[in-house]
Amino acid sequence: MSRRRRMSEPKGKDEDVRVIALLATLGVVTIVGLAAIIVSPPVKVGPLEGEIAPDFIENAYSGAEWESFRLTEAYDDRMILISFLDTDCPHCWDEGATLSNLHST
Repeated sequence: MSRRRRMSEPKGKDEDVRVIALLATLGVVTIVGLAAIIVSPPVKVGPLEGEIAPDFIENAYSGAEWESFRLTEAYDDRMILISFLDTDCPHCWDEGATLSNLHST
């Protein structure tokens, strides 16, 4: 004796409840996410510890030529040391040599 398969029943209230529950869950998650973004404190920009450095674009010497340097393009969650030096300053020459030695290690 072979069994007959049960004919598929038309989709009804169970499917509607699942769709409504999914939409309600997505709505709640969206509202909570937006509230978290709105309530979170703004990121502080400045020179102090814990603050993000302001973005700027300057020319930088890369060993062979001058290139445009943008801070936000170089920063990827690592520390960056920026030193502004003058070519006429003997202290700056000493600091430049020290920074070159640190960079090569």
